[in-house]
This record gives sequence, structure tokens and C-alpha cells, in this order.
Amino acid sequence: MLHRRQLLAGLMAAPLLLSGQALAEEGHGEAPPKPAKPKPPKPVRPPDNFMRLSPIVLPVPERGPYAYARIEADLVLKDPLQRDAAKLQQPAILSRIVDEAWASPVSRNGRIDSDGAKAIKERILRAARQVLGPDTVQEVLIASLLVMS
Repeated sequence: MLHRRQLLAGLMAAPLLLSGQALAEEGHGEAPPKPAKPKPPKPVRPPDNFMRLSPIVLPVPERGPYAYARIEADLVLKDPLQRDAAKLQQPAILSRIVDEAWASPVSRNGRIDSDGAKAIKERILRAARQVLGPDTVQEVLIASLLVMS
């Protein structure tokens, strides 16, 4: 007996459901349109003439024997085709930078201020131009400079 009542209730509700669906198809009772999902941003890629040097570790003797500055820098090359040659010469560039840092540190009272950062940038530029040639490197960009002790 219970099944008959459920069957009858279902049969009576079917026309109502169908008419509601027909109304929705005609444009009555429509739900608001969903906003479009924003497109994910394209990955940012550095220009072809940029080359990131391996991290450079320079001594900061005023802070003690274990203090150092960690520097990440980019070389801006004149021609993107020189990038492979610059990667091959990277150990020679880093060696010149570290040798000069031991000879004359740029830190003052254990800190590297804006003048010290400029001096480091000029040292990297000078070393890169000595190794790669005077017209190869246009600029040096310092990405990060951290002093650790």
C-alpha cells in the first residue's frame, strides 16, 4: 500500500517538474550566469640576454671568521648568443670576484651599505668584462645580497 502512494505522488509531481523545466528553458526562472574564470597568468621569463651567476659568497671579516655575504647577480649581455660562452667562463668570473674580495673587503663595520653594494656591482662588472671582453657585458643587476654570520 505504501508503494502505491509513493508511485501516485511521483506521478502527480512529474508534470510540475516538467513544467518547471519548460519554464526554465523559456527563460523564466533562470539562474544568473556564472562569472568566467580568470585565465592564469603566463609565466614570466627573463630576456634571452640575461644570465644568472651562481651565488657568490664573499667574506665579511669584521663580523668574525664565519661571516659572509651571499650575492645573486644577473649579467646583462650585449648579445644573447654570448650566453653559452659566458656560462662556460663563469668559474673564472667568480674566481676574480672572490680574489678581489679577500684583497679588499667592501663591508664597513660588518655591514654592506649602498656604497658597498655599488662597489660589489662594479667588481662583478669589471671581472666579467675582463674575462668575457670589454663590450660583452652591458650591466650587472644584483638580485639579492644577504650578510650572514
